[in-house]
Amino acid sequence: MQQTAYQTEIRDRRKVVVLSEKEWKRFQSDHAKLKKKLEILLGIQASVREVKEVQSGRRNPKSFKAFLDEL
Repeated sequence: MQQTAYQTEIRDRRKVVVLSEKEWKRFQSDHAKLKKKLEILLGIQASVREVKEVQSGRRNPKSFKAFLDEL
């Protein structure tokens, strides 16, 4: 199994990372999962913000039809 290797430039700043194919595929998979999780969490955050705005009277509530049209 190949270990992760780094190519550095002046002052030991990492410039290139060399991964095995297995590590790269795992990185890609983990990255895709994190992107999806972030998308979901940002959607929840926006929804909570919208509910708070409706509750405080700064925004009018949407009808159920308008909600469904967004989907």
